[in-house]
Amino acid sequence: MRIAISIIGVLASLVLLAASAFMNYLFMASLGQGELESRVLGAASVGADVLKSVLPFFMAWAFINRRYVFAGLSGILFVGLIGLSLLSATNFILGARTAIAGTQDELNADYKGAQDDLRTATAAFDKVAPHRPRNVVAGELETEKTNRRWQTTNNCADPTIQASKLYCDGIARLQAELQAAIEHERLARNITRLKQEIEKQRAVGAGRDGDRQVGLLARVFKVERDWLTLAINGFIAIVIELGSDFGLFFATSWGAKSAAPRRTEDTAAPVAEPIVLEVVKEAPELNREEVAEQLASYCVERLHPAQGRTSVAVMDIYADYVVWCEKGRQRAGSIAAFLGSFATIAETAGLSIKGTACQNVRVGPRMGMLAAS
Repeated sequence: MRIAISIIGVLASLVLLAASAFMNYLFMASLGQGELESRVLGAASVGADVLKSVLPFFMAWAFINRRYVFAGLSGILFVGLIGLSLLSATNFILGARTAIAGTQDELNADYKGAQDDLRTATAAFDKVAPHRPRNVVAGELETEKTNRRWQTTNNCADPTIQASKLYCDGIARLQAELQAAIEHERLARNITRLKQEIEKQRAVGAGRDGDRQVGLLARVFKVERDWLTLAINGFIAIVIELGSDFGLFFATSWGAKSAAPRRTEDTAAPVAEPIVLEVVKEAPELNREEVAEQLASYCVERLHPAQGRTSVAVMDIYADYVVWCEKGRQRAGSIAAFLGSFATIAETAGLSIKGTACQNVRVGPRMGMLAAS
């Protein structure tokens, strides 16, 4: 089961790595002035992204082997590559989302313009003077033009008498009413066209937010859209880059320390072997006579008269006595047995003991023995 999950993790990490490398390639290639420069920059970005995905292994191995300088340098390079990848991914995602939002913004601008035109046309339509239907007004006007005064006034261009003036005023009113009827029809057709255009724009998504996720979050958290857009793009870039950076490391490092095998019914529990405790009997301590015999030989070999005012602490002599016994593979007496016997041996050998020190004595091998050796 763990192997299957690890394989899935490796595949997912490779997908994230490919996505990160693709985004880095497109961004870095866009910085080139020509085709060759674009390809070189794109290839370098892909190489940097692949190197970034294996650097965690190098850092871990260096740290385990206590190569801390190498681990530190690898860490510095890793941080630099992460910064480059984050910059590339953020710009790529920002460009992609901006392109989508830009198309929606253009559609929304056309939609808003059509709505403004509809409001203007509706306002003008409401301001048109009252009138009768166009055909009624046109028919009445044509009838009035058959009057002889139409000819005598030169089509109402030169009325002279009061009756002619009254006639021409009526013609003017009919003409104004006819123009109102014509404008009314024109505005009605324009309003109908604008309403149809608005409905078509709504059908293709006009009137919606250019970036619905950003718009919704901006309204919920009451923050500026520009800042929120940058934060969302940065978050997406960070998630992709972290997955491509550490995905392979995490997916392949779980087996560094294998877990203890689980017991099953078919697997018998190991039988603990009986522990045999060997009872070692401690050898009895040396009695005073045995310690006295040892001290006699010790004093002959290690204690010698010395000229001048020299003194050696009795405890230092006991320490030397213990070492002498170990070298001779003998068991040393206890401190109590040593002190009880040493006073007698020292007095017999002519050594003077004052307080806790032995006077005018030297501890060590005989001078003749040193010379011979």
